[in-house]
Amino acid sequence: MAASAAELEHVRKVLNKLSAEAWSDVLKAFGDLPKWDQQIARRALEGAWPELIDTYGNMAASFGADMFEEWADSLQIRRPVVDLAEGVDPERATARAGWALTTSDQLGNLRILADELVKQPYRSTLHDSALRSGAGWARVPTGSETCSFCLMLASRGGVYRSEQIAKLGTNGKKYH
Repeated sequence: MAASAAELEHVRKVLNKLSAEAWSDVLKAFGDLPKWDQQIARRALEGAWPELIDTYGNMAASFGADMFEEWADSLQIRRPVVDLAEGVDPERATARAGWALTTSDQLGNLRILADELVKQPYRSTLHDSALRSGAGWARVPTGSETCSFCLMLASRGGVYRSEQIAKLGTNGKKYH
């Protein structure tokens, strides 16, 4: 059973609210900068940006854990193993924000980046928790001529992080 349209709409609204609140805090922290002077903004970002992203990312991860626990039973996932995903590395978040400051649409790109970085811990929490609970993609042998290697891979169960990796492996090539 998949999540209902109403549940998905709830998720969308909560994540968009977190993103909007994060952006509001970014504007409060940096709104007084003179026309977003790149050097001044970069120095200001190094201090406050990672903390803002981390704060809202943690809220998104916590929400993801709540949703995973709520959905686990209906999806017939064994006892949930919730694993809160960490947010983006502070140095990486700052470097990406620094890139946004080099573009002609500094605020627009920074807003898109904030949205992505705030919401990613939600997605990672759901994904990682599902895999730890045994709900991943699995290889399914077909036919009577399945080789021993493919049977061994199938016997591992739902350990693959995506359908593509289950079908093709990490190198993207079919085995047979």
